Amino acid sequence: MDDALLAKFLSGEATDEEVARLRAEIEADPSAVDAVVDAAQLELDLAEVLRATPAAAAPKSRRRFWIFFASAAALLIAILLGSLFLNGGSREIGTIVKVEGKCQRLGPGGRAPLAAGETLFAGEGIETNGRGRVVLRYDDGTTVEFAPGTVATGFTLRPGKAFVLDRGSLTGDVKRQEANQPMTIGTPEGVARVLGTKFTLSSTAGSTRLDVEKGKVRLTRTTDGKSADVAADQMATVGPTVAPVARPTSAAILKMAPGSWLAVPGTPLEAVAPDGVKFAATRGILGPAGVIAAWSGGAFDTRRGRLVVWGGGHTDYHGNELYAFSADTMSWQRLNDPTAKPNLGQEENSDGTPNARATYNGLAYLSQADRFFSFGGRLAGGDAGSRAIWMFDFEEKKWSRKSSSGPSPTGEIGTTCAYDPVTRKVWCGDGQGFYSYDVDADRWARHGDGDLYYFTSAVDTKRGFWVIVGNGKVFAVDIRSPHPVLQPWTTTGGAALVSQGNPGLDYDPVRDRIVGWSGGAVYALNPETKAWIATDAPGLPPPSPTGIYGRWRYVPSLDAFIVVTAASGNVHFFKPASQ
Repeated sequence: MDDALLAKFLSGEATDEEVARLRAEIEADPSAVDAVVDAAQLELDLAEVLRATPAAAAPKSRRRFWIFFASAAALLIAILLGSLFLNGGSREIGTIVKVEGKCQRLGPGGRAPLAAGETLFAGEGIETNGRGRVVLRYDDGTTVEFAPGTVATGFTLRPGKAFVLDRGSLTGDVKRQEANQPMTIGTPEGVARVLGTKFTLSSTAGSTRLDVEKGKVRLTRTTDGKSADVAADQMATVGPTVAPVARPTSAAILKMAPGSWLAVPGTPLEAVAPDGVKFAATRGILGPAGVIAAWSGGAFDTRRGRLVVWGGGHTDYHGNELYAFSADTMSWQRLNDPTAKPNLGQEENSDGTPNARATYNGLAYLSQADRFFSFGGRLAGGDAGSRAIWMFDFEEKKWSRKSSSGPSPTGEIGTTCAYDPVTRKVWCGDGQGFYSYDVDADRWARHGDGDLYYFTSAVDTKRGFWVIVGNGKVFAVDIRSPHPVLQPWTTTGGAALVSQGNPGLDYDPVRDRIVGWSGGAVYALNPETKAWIATDAPGLPPPSPTGIYGRWRYVPSLDAFIVVTAASGNVHFFKPASQ
């Protein structure tokens, strides 16, 4: 083995020709693999030490290049775990204990059918088809189950259990390993080091995801050596532009204690904001921070399990893009790019999309139509309000403007809306009255007078009541009645919430409560007794100064509330207290 060539590779200075030569040397001398892995692992460990060393104490020459060492070492390990082990001899890896569907053994001689009871040897691989599934068991009882559509290659036991997950998904139940010989699984994006745990690892479309059920796994990005230790009920993803960060899984949210808060680390919305240079005309005063800061709300897409937010408007921000936070991946996604040159002060842009706006409480998710609904708000670039209904198709990622009939709300600022899946109507109020919008007929109806400016509302689906809260008042409307009437409710115990304008508000069907938050304690209203009960708990986020609006939503799959209060802050969950 050419030690100088190996050192050059680990320093990040090797040329493509030199990398190819190193590969050839390893393939020609499989006995050198252990030494190479040891060298690579040493560099990874050294990188960790240098990263943690105070700047004054670390050697400048090594400190300067620690990131290159980590990157090259992790990449080398991933390479070694792959095709370089094809010449690794006939050492037994483990036994195939279960095969479903058509699955293949990948070896130096090509593909061959794989059957239960067979032995997998070093250098071989496994491929499952769209319905196939394979379970591999090692001598120590460790099992790995390979899901349909998975390819795993380069199996070896030197220096410990190791292979590459080229694509697909697997679930591992790993017995306790020696500290210096972890189970190592490489992917195109990263390396997972396992000492003993239950976990799921997947690699698709340029992204690796790790979910840990028990124990702890270190996930490292191969491009720069950045890593995260992922513990039980946590997950992390890694990709070309995504560094690994340990975040709670759905299981962690479900296990939250009643009346508690939980932050999701590394989840600022601004991380997925558009390029400020490319979309300079959308900047406004606040930039993308205005999506949340500028009097704007959101809605919860129950079909896909995600909070969707849209906002900006006026002089604050002129980008009209949508953002969604997935309760599955615990991450933000920008659903579309903003219109590069918006028609400021106008309802519609030249590309047929709606101009950005401060959305207030005019947003909803229409479950029967699978559409994101928007009405009202203050348009970007001026003081004009919107009277148009816009709907966003999540599958086509396209906006459409409705040509609604009937008497509609004014569409000015401070509108409140909530969707009722039973009547298939959106119920809206403004400073002059309250209305319903029939989604199927694309028609408005006016039902009566009332000042509902700067309120937030939610639908009690059990009783069929539209409950409206804010500015020191609580109202309710029986929306299943043929003649809906705005009824004032006298409630007790919730003055701190009710006095706010634009609090967060949604219905909890499990506990049968209207739950609101505007900072501080969380309040739950019993619709029968009209009494609020407050729950104080640590770990809450700072509230948005302009209001919470529809960015506080109940998540059915997690039995918890989700909220985001700033583009630079983390997403938080709240588990309701038992009532």
